[in-house]
Amino acid sequence: MKTQWMAFSICVAGLALGPGTHNSALGQDVTLTADSMARYQGGPLDDPAPTVLVNPPFNVPAQSGALSDPTGDGFSFARGEASFELNVLGGVAKSYSYASGFDPNYDPPNDVHATASAHSLVDWTTTSGSLPVNTPIAVQVVIPIDGTLASEQYFSGSLGPNDVFARASAELKADGLSLYSGSATAYDPIPGSGNEVLLDSGDWTGDFAPTTILSSGLGDVSGFEINTADVVTFPAALGNVFKIEFLLETEGFTIGPFEAFTEANFASTSSYTLMAVDPNSGAPLDVQFEPVFALTGDLDGDGFVGIDDLNIVLGNWNQSVPPANPLADPSGDGFVGIDDLNEVLGNWNAGTPPGESANIPEPTTIALLGAAGLLWSRRRAV
Repeated sequence: MKTQWMAFSICVAGLALGPGTHNSALGQDVTLTADSMARYQGGPLDDPAPTVLVNPPFNVPAQSGALSDPTGDGFSFARGEASFELNVLGGVAKSYSYASGFDPNYDPPNDVHATASAHSLVDWTTTSGSLPVNTPIAVQVVIPIDGTLASEQYFSGSLGPNDVFARASAELKADGLSLYSGSATAYDPIPGSGNEVLLDSGDWTGDFAPTTILSSGLGDVSGFEINTADVVTFPAALGNVFKIEFLLETEGFTIGPFEAFTEANFASTSSYTLMAVDPNSGAPLDVQFEPVFALTGDLDGDGFVGIDDLNIVLGNWNQSVPPANPLADPSGDGFVGIDDLNEVLGNWNAGTPPGESANIPEPTTIALLGAAGLLWSRRRAV
């Protein structure tokens, strides 16, 4: 069922989440990723490594920017920019790709190309001051999308949608199941006609409107805009954990010889916001959403920092990774040593114990731990 909310919406139900689907004590690393690339004919490829933030605080974005601008004329360049940041209500994604220029002496395959993508993978849980754990709830994910696509070219012949285009796509998944997906491509098939064509699909079908974009080199350019918000709904249980994945991508591309402009601008408001309602009446509920970060020191992922995690470190002590178990290296420095040991001991007994015997290490373990400390100090002293 597709329901209008603001200007753009979709409501999808039927995701089988419920009590017992997840362990509410567990959480994976919250990961935010931004990636970009820019290539201009005659200029260097700018392809920085993706920015990946793991368990970041609120409102600290993962961001990436790429620029290839050999001429510096304000028109002939490629740019890709992306960012994603987490907030108390959900997350905000931004993606922008621009590719344009003029070159009558174009020599394939030196095209102008820019891409940008913002991606997040977050475990969320719910709390309430008035409802008991495992109360059935309906989670509404509001997905505002605000962006423009524009393409203009002055070639001598007609071109197709893969020659000069601006493209964008977005997808939201809950526990790996796609609940929302839309994509669109704008291209100009006839040189200088101003008759741009839009190819839209999925949940973006029919949601774009004609608009005009100001280009620094070509003046006003015909394009398309989307300014909408989707509402995606799925069932859950209070206190359980569910995973939300959100991806926003843009791309600008042009071949040559050309005087052309393409822009995919989704850098304004593209995000998701979480709300909880009664699954029967739809009335708002007194429910708060919280991201569930991985428990520091919980190397085996059982929701508790205890003897099993300590044994993972000690069982790989004084070894490089690889061949040692990567789980034994939570510090990520490629060596299983005192920093990894401190990650476990510094959070000892944190979380919910899976069994009473996991609370306190036995005396033999303490002795082994002391011996391991001596081994570490001797190794470093050599």
